[in-house]
Amino acid sequence: MSNDVTQKFYSDPARATDLDRGSFFVRKSIIDDVAKWSEGLDQRDPTNNWIPILYRYEIVKTSAKRTTDWGDLVFANPTLSEFLIVMIFDDKCHCGNISHHDYDALTKDAADRFFYLLTYLHNVWKWGNSPRWFTLIELDVRIRATYTPRRKFKLNPEFLAILKKNEPEKPITSKPQVFLVALSTFVPRLTPSELEKIDNMVAQDNMRQEKRQEPSVRDKSAEDVFLL
Repeated sequence: MSNDVTQKFYSDPARATDLDRGSFFVRKSIIDDVAKWSEGLDQRDPTNNWIPILYRYEIVKTSAKRTTDWGDLVFANPTLSEFLIVMIFDDKCHCGNISHHDYDALTKDAADRFFYLLTYLHNVWKWGNSPRWFTLIELDVRIRATYTPRRKFKLNPEFLAILKKNEPEKPITSKPQVFLVALSTFVPRLTPSELEKIDNMVAQDNMRQEKRQEPSVRDKSAEDVFLL
């Protein structure tokens, strides 16, 4: 996979000038955990090969205005239709503003935004494979999100364990919580400004040469996005 960032975390941490030392090693630890788990799966099935493709990202360039607007690790398998999202947070602050450390809400928000981004790129710009998680059946949803405290360097074991089984009827509520993003639970969270930036970036990158014929998703209801 061309966007595999694994090697960045097997090099000298001093060369990762966009990450401080702690941020580097917590990501490396999580990448190691996922790699070890992935290697234990049936490697004859290529969908069992999970690769880190992002280690710190914003939905579109200049869209992140606050620290919490940034996403952290994203893993994908070769189908590019199944994803794992891991957010990394510092210890809770004592400022009295619960929104600063409502890590469940921040993680679900990150998953919803990533879900919407992929949906928009696929339905409007015809990018990528048809994601399996477009199905209305909860058991087929293949996007997961969780978080880890920065100081612990470890994932909730159930985050990976549930991928070996059918989906549970209810989300995993052990801490850190594991979120299962489905069409029935998805909340559109990209703003018109962000969608416009995505349009401009895709056009500038020549990802699609012909002029888009479809009306903008900004002019559609959330339900219409999934019916294009």
